[in-house]
Amino acid sequence: MTGLKKSHSLAESIAKEKDQDLNGTLGYHSWVSLGHRYVCMTIPKVACTTVKTVLLCMEGELSPEVLAGKVHHPNRGTHLGGLDTPQVVEALSSPDWFRFSFVRNPYERLLSAYKSKLGNPNDSQYAWLRDEIRAEFDYPTREGTPATIAFRDLVAYLTRRPERA
Repeated sequence: MTGLKKSHSLAESIAKEKDQDLNGTLGYHSWVSLGHRYVCMTIPKVACTTVKTVLLCMEGELSPEVLAGKVHHPNRGTHLGGLDTPQVVEALSSPDWFRFSFVRNPYERLLSAYKSKLGNPNDSQYAWLRDEIRAEFDYPTREGTPATIAFRDLVAYLTRRPERA
C-alpha cells in the first residue's frame, strides 16, 4: 500500500472515530503538544494523574498548585479529538512526532482500581457495581451496613463476565 493510500485510509478511520469516540480515545485520553510534537495516550490507574499534571505543567498551562484536583477536567490540555483530521494523521504517522504511553502490570492495575473504586465505600461512582457483586455473591448486611467487597469476588465477577471487563 502506498503512503498516500495508507494516510487516506488513516484519515477516513480518524474522521469516523472523531464522530463516535465512545471511549474517549481521541478526546479525554489523548494528550497532544503541537509545539513539542508529541502524543501521549493516558490509561486510567497507570500514573494517569501524574502524567497529565507533568504534561500540563510542561506546556505552561497551569502550575502544580492550581492543578491539584483539577487535572482530569475534560477541557484541560490539547487532545487529538480537538485537532483537524490532517493534523491527527500527521501526529499519528509522522516520524517527526513522538508517541508514547505508560503501561502497568495488569494485576497491580486491577488491585489499584479495586482499592480506589470498590474497596472505598465513599466512591459513589461504582456503588452500582458493589451492589451487583454483593447480590451475585449473596453478601450479608450487618446492622444496615453492606459488607466490603472482597477482591477475590471482584476477580471472579470479572472473569465470569468477560463482556464487562
